[in-house]
Amino acid sequence: MNLLAALRRHWKLPMNAVSVFTFDVLQLALTFLSSSLGMP
Repeated sequence: MNLLAALRRHWKLPMNAVSVFTFDVLQLALTFLSSSLGMP
């Protein structure tokens, strides 16, 4: 799954600020965990 593509699609949808913020936090958390575990 391409996270960047999913993010671009997400921002185009008529979502409210909370949904966008939650999505951002989840993606940042996944990125941080992946880098911490040394995964590609």
